Amino acid sequence: AAALGSEMARLKRSCRRLVWLNPLLRYEKFEPRASGIASILPHVDAFLPMHNLASLQDLAKEWGRAKLVSDTRFDIMPVAASR
Repeated sequence: AAALGSEMARLKRSCRRLVWLNPLLRYEKFEPRASGIASILPHVDAFLPMHNLASLQDLAKEWGRAKLVSDTRFDIMPVAASR
């Protein structure tokens, strides 16, 4: 997990926004307890569900709206809310 955290920090420095897509977020009771997920969360701007075409369409709509409305961080579902 420590190596993954280091690599995520490096990846974060190399991009403007880091969005992590997780199919397990479709489950209401999902909790990011695994050490790997816990080590990436501090480095991602958004932790989003991605499990079907509808979620992909929602992502595209929100991403487009975020680009038009603001040049700030992409926060459809802020990471802090998912911890």
